[in-house]
Amino acid sequence: MRSLRGRELKVKRFPAGCRFSKLLLLSFLTVILLTLMLVLTLAWRSWSPSVEPGLSLSGISLVVYKSPECQCCLEYTGYLRGLGASVLVRDVSLVELEALKRALGVPEGMESCHTGVIENLGYFIEGHVPGEAIVKLVEEKPVARGVTLPGMPPGSPGMPGVKTGAHTVYLVEDGRISPFWQG
Repeated sequence: MRSLRGRELKVKRFPAGCRFSKLLLLSFLTVILLTLMLVLTLAWRSWSPSVEPGLSLSGISLVVYKSPECQCCLEYTGYLRGLGASVLVRDVSLVELEALKRALGVPEGMESCHTGVIENLGYFIEGHVPGEAIVKLVEEKPVARGVTLPGMPPGSPGMPGVKTGAHTVYLVEDGRISPFWQG
């Protein structure tokens, strides 16, 4: 075999009677491929929203405001819908989203990438708040503005990654922030 420049190329080939080496190579490549498929499947499962058995948000209507570029927000709204909530998604600019957060009373430093509002109660749901915390908020009906799970913690509903510890959801009252739910 010759290269484009006319030089002789040395190509290593399996010896004619070496079927065992070919079989070994194919087996090795198959194991690598299957391992890659398993890793990708597990990674997708940690990204896709999981629904807690027995938990229901039916009867709750939310409007979720997000930037058009954010995909984890869509995963989160899928999580909420999987729990039975009625969810309306509104894409807004980052400037509009920031103004909405200030108007609702989301404290600086406690923000996330999207903000939801429970329509009939007026509470804000800031970030990737688990369904259990939303149920607690709706059942207890505290005098508050809403709840927040600050940032974008790995393993929280709608977020990829593995949950490495408990997530704390905070209750935001006028002038006061306190732990509300942990899980």
